[in-house]
Amino acid sequence: MRLNRTLIATSSTLLALVGAISPAHTAPDREDTGTDYFVSGTGSDGNDGTSPQSPFRTIQAAADRTTQVPRSRHCRDVRRPLHHRELPRALQFLVCILGNSGIFILSPVDVDNETGYKNCIRNNVTYDDENKIEWWECDCISDGNGIIVDSTLHAQEENGEPYRGRTLVANNISYNNGGTGIHAYSSSHVDIVNNTAYLNSRSPGDQQPQFRGMASEDVRVLNNISVARPGKATNSMYGNTDVRYDYNTYYGGTEPEVLGRHDVLGDPGLRRPGIDPASADFQLLADFTAIDSGKKFPAVRRDHSGVFLLWPTLRGIYLSFTIRLQRRRRHRLAVGQHLRCRQANYGSVVGS
Repeated sequence: MRLNRTLIATSSTLLALVGAISPAHTAPDREDTGTDYFVSGTGSDGNDGTSPQSPFRTIQAAADRTTQVPRSRHCRDVRRPLHHRELPRALQFLVCILGNSGIFILSPVDVDNETGYKNCIRNNVTYDDENKIEWWECDCISDGNGIIVDSTLHAQEENGEPYRGRTLVANNISYNNGGTGIHAYSSSHVDIVNNTAYLNSRSPGDQQPQFRGMASEDVRVLNNISVARPGKATNSMYGNTDVRYDYNTYYGGTEPEVLGRHDVLGDPGLRRPGIDPASADFQLLADFTAIDSGKKFPAVRRDHSGVFLLWPTLRGIYLSFTIRLQRRRRHRLAVGQHLRCRQANYGSVVGS
């Protein structure tokens, strides 16, 4: 899926759109008259950034050309790998206004009566997101999460109408962020499935868990791997209704507030975990708790690398390359033996 706009920045407004906006949910007309800048992972900072055909490559290149206090928009649909690092200088105003995070969906609004998946955040790598400016509403460091689905219930709005669509957060890696790895706040109909969260909650004094639902309802947290810093939280049930944690693997940190029937405490067997993006490898090794122990989830048919999940379901994002090769060989052998057996049986029937 091609992203229509990764980011649009004007001299008076910065609109961060980390996904595609559907035709039925296009951006409204803007009153500002500043210049629009475009950012894409395939662009170049040597471009002028003033059209989708000549976008910048980095947010900073666009941010350097903006001077006013920005406003935000929620994410619509994220389906391609995005890497988030330090917030650009021109975005630092955004931190104190909103308490920003790496990838977020904020207060989505229904444009139809469908109740299936309308927003998907998948196959992303988000790291080093951290707020260092206090949020004016609490005079504290807030958010800096890897991924957050925020306020789909619209409970903070007078006569707010809850969002009816479901949101899928799957096959993401979230590590070394200031706040949580992945969570839903004041939201409903959210599935957080087959993600890996590693050593988040790095902000001093921050006790945010790796995964959580908070003040939420109808949320499923399944097949995830959580590796927490010493003394930091792993999950939370604060203010939740019908929030299910199950088939997750927890390692490190404090004891989980809630354990599902199939949740496991122990080393998940990550190949080479770390906080250096140049060397970190979150693939799973053989003979550990996260292998072949997850729950089949129809909306997640591929792992983070795009390989179909033909074998028993894993926890986390993907198996190691060696294990994938071994299982493909076994699958081919099994299929070949099955075909030979069928051929032999048919032969006996024909000859009788």
